[in-house]
Amino acid sequence: MRINAISNKQEFQMTLTKLSTCLLLIFTATLFAQETTAPNLFGKDVHAAKKEIIKSNIKIANETQSKQFWSIYDNYETNSQKESEAYTLFLKKYSGLSAVMTAEAADAIANELFRIHTARQKLLTDVYKRMRKEISPAVAARFMMIENRVSLLEDFQAVSANPLALPEGERVFEVRVE
Repeated sequence: MRINAISNKQEFQMTLTKLSTCLLLIFTATLFAQETTAPNLFGKDVHAAKKEIIKSNIKIANETQSKQFWSIYDNYETNSQKESEAYTLFLKKYSGLSAVMTAEAADAIANELFRIHTARQKLLTDVYKRMRKEISPAVAARFMMIENRVSLLEDFQAVSANPLALPEGERVFEVRVE
């Protein structure tokens, strides 16, 4: 292995994209390797396949519970989508920074991330409690495990599409296997 310096921002972003794609493949394989079934997500929008993933991994005993589950899920997904959009906007806003970060900018980034994560956590807590009460604790827990895995993949795709900003003139190091 050699450590090479990349001074060109475009070359760095291309390398990061390639690495992200490889990691997504590995990440997908390991996340769903246990007992979860998942469609082939390579090159696809994970969010678009989310309902399919959940359908293939949630087994609900009867039609009444199934209707309750999908009603709760659809409501959750509507609210969750708002937070996902806020997260995507956040990533786009701060990925374009190319100057040295000030203390104020750093605080703004951290506070916005805390707000987004807190809102997401509240949504998940509320949906878990509702599913646990209206359907069953087992279904609620299973949904939470699947939702966590899919959310990690969605976040990974969002982050991969919006690389970290590099201050002008800064060199980034990578490890290339040759």
